Formats: sequence, C-alpha cells, structure tokens
Amino acid sequence: MIATPEALDMHISLLKRLGAEFVALDTWLDTQRQNKTLPRLAVAVTFDDGWQDNYEHAFPVLKKHKVPATIFLVSKRHRCLATQAQWCLNLSGQQYVIPFFVGGQ
Repeated sequence: MIATPEALDMHISLLKRLGAEFVALDTWLDTQRQNKTLPRLAVAVTFDDGWQDNYEHAFPVLKKHKVPATIFLVSKRHRCLATQAQWCLNLSGQQYVIPFFVGGQ
C-alpha cells in the first residue's frame, strides 16, 4: 500500500479520535509473551520494505503524533549495508548513517 503523508496523518488522527492507543511492536510482543492484556484498541504501526522515503515522509508524521512504529528495513542499498542499529541514507549524493528509528518520541 502506498499512502501520502497527508493520508497517514488523517488515519492516525482518526484512530486517536476513536480511542486507539499506539503501542510499539516490541511492547506488543512482550505483553503477549507475558500473558498480559493489551489496551482494548491497541494499534502497532509497521512498515514493510522500509526505504529512505519512510524516513523522509512517514517519520515526520509519526513524530508529530508521537506514534511509535517499526520499520522493517531493506538491508542493502547502493553500496551501503544497514545493520540492526543503523540505517544508511543517500541524500543529495552524500551518504549518512543514522540511528534506526524505533519510536515516535
């Protein structure tokens, strides 16, 4: 699915109005492993095949709403190998390695 930043913003706003509680995926999994109960309307946001555009377009919206999210990264990108803790970006011909984004805070 492809969504614009405006559509993502609208969906997050709607879910908040409906009473959704955004939960980081690791929190969700830990809660399940411990046989604890999640909030009634728990939502875990994930992005498959994460590319640079997730950071450029989705991250600002997630940060605005303080929504945690998990991005499953594409591990190889233009002479740049990502690790679990870092993500390589190629912006305007310069390569940057940034910490892997886990939460919206």
